[in-house]
Amino acid sequence: VKVSRGDLATAVGWPANIDFDVAVEPKDLPLSRMEQNTKELIHLALRDRSDLSSARATVRQGKADLKKAESDLWPKLVATGNAGWTGINARISGSYGVFDGDIDASDISYYGGLAFQIPIFEGFSLRNKVRVARSNLEAARAALRLKEEEVISDVWSSFYNVRTAAQQVETSKTLLASSTESYRVSLARYRAGAAEIVELLNAQSLLVSARSQEVQARTDLFTFYAELVHAIGADLPSAPPDNPSGSESRGEESSHGKK
Repeated sequence: VKVSRGDLATAVGWPANIDFDVAVEPKDLPLSRMEQNTKELIHLALRDRSDLSSARATVRQGKADLKKAESDLWPKLVATGNAGWTGINARISGSYGVFDGDIDASDISYYGGLAFQIPIFEGFSLRNKVRVARSNLEAARAALRLKEEEVISDVWSSFYNVRTAAQQVETSKTLLASSTESYRVSLARYRAGAAEIVELLNAQSLLVSARSQEVQARTDLFTFYAELVHAIGADLPSAPPDNPSGSESRGEESSHGKK
């Protein structure tokens, strides 16, 4: 048990010796929320996955860098200005016979100007910056497209793994019910003297195997469901989301499906 707890902690990124509580296994998973196709789930993943948000942020930063590099090629009109106020309020003693009395004065100062900056020649450094910025932007867009395809593949595989696992759970339940009934009949026959011990042991072995398969099937279902939730980046929705075409999650930064 300790080894299994250590493996579980390591699987979620914790130290193996950390102390934690395991939640009670839910009776049923919200599989009824899953539709017959993956369109909705893929839309959720493209909207909610944090790695996609990071990739889109990189594209936006690349656009800003390219815009800045291109603007440096053109002349600039720079405006400068400043305004200030100074004042003095004091009393001067006439010990030296120069002045005796109060001083109360103030003054406002300000200035403004325009500067016209023209890039003459900087050894092609400005154009090289544009090329580098454009190259970085294209690389960011390519990385975003690759990440979107990866997310779609993750959701697709996880979705059908869950469906297959759910079918295996139902099959294992049927097998377990049949094996339980077979064992009950064999036990009754053995007690009545109508069956040998070998028949009872065979029925018991089949029952143990059926129980093991049912447990493994449920384990696989929970595992694949967790992988699906991870692939989506959020839990399954309780209601269908808004129309994907109106979502801001895949704005101009999202390049999936564009030629």
